[in-house]
Amino acid sequence: MQNEFLNEFTPAENIKQVRQYFEVIESSVSTGDTNRKYVPNKVNASPGGEQKENAFLTFNISPVGESICDLYNSTINAIMKVVVKPSSTTSQLPTFLNDYANAPAVGIGFQDSAYSVSAYQLYANGRQIYSQDSPHEEFFITGCGATEAIKTVDIFSKARHKDVWKRADTVKSFGIIDLNNVSANTSKTVEIPIKIDVRRFLILDSVRYLPAFAGNIQLKIKFSSEALVITPLSHEDVLGYNRFLEAKLTNFPPITNKFVPFENQFTMIKTVTAKKANGTDNADSMANVASIALTTGTQQFSKVSAVISNAYSYLQCFSLDANTYSELVEHYAQTA
Repeated sequence: MQNEFLNEFTPAENIKQVRQYFEVIESSVSTGDTNRKYVPNKVNASPGGEQKENAFLTFNISPVGESICDLYNSTINAIMKVVVKPSSTTSQLPTFLNDYANAPAVGIGFQDSAYSVSAYQLYANGRQIYSQDSPHEEFFITGCGATEAIKTVDIFSKARHKDVWKRADTVKSFGIIDLNNVSANTSKTVEIPIKIDVRRFLILDSVRYLPAFAGNIQLKIKFSSEALVITPLSHEDVLGYNRFLEAKLTNFPPITNKFVPFENQFTMIKTVTAKKANGTDNADSMANVASIALTTGTQQFSKVSAVISNAYSYLQCFSLDANTYSELVEHYAQTA
């Protein structure tokens, strides 16, 4: 995969060149004799361990132990650990409600895991062939086919507000922070899983199969927390979806009901008050709860730090028929 003129063209022409380079391979795989069996490979990113955000990590996307890597079914994975602080205090949930309700909470994460990438570079055999410092526009293009049905099943990559709002078990790309009796400026840590399909990178969107003879192909990715969004969880979640508690609710104050940029101010439930029938004494058991009131207030988070850990590429590889593969090697050796 060498072309001495590759860097002398516009990004659009670069993408076209890469697409044309791999066209023959895609045709061969669709008609050639393969072993029809994927061999998954987990390849750790370099450098390993925990790394601060906004530092490049190198991911290998070349086939491992086989002759072809299916990029359409391969992913980039990582965990982002973010330490945050709330600007204001959230009161403690009445103790007797701990088994029936939830403390006020917020959801933090990325609407699309790809938005965790702030820049990336593609290298072939140690030589940079493509660089993108503003990839969110690319991710919008490659994500346009994501319907509501896809978002429902692709739970490790995408999140819908209505699922986070209800603390649905299907939300795997967001972190939930419970704020039960949490004072202002108290540090809280949240882990946000990241899973990005390799085809979401526009330069690779048109490449289905990557052969071993293309050499050492690597993605260098810079992760950032800049695109994090946040939302409070719903009234129903605070009440634990308990119909008895919902029936006792005396008010339904408005709160922010959408994703907002992470460091923006928003309105959430701050206090849950349960009263006895006389209206003055606090209830101390489910038996004497006569009314429940919710009090809202503004909240705003600030980021203390963000690190990336457990980063790796998950590659789906298989072998092409030896004769077909040899013919491909000969073809590309003549046209290189």
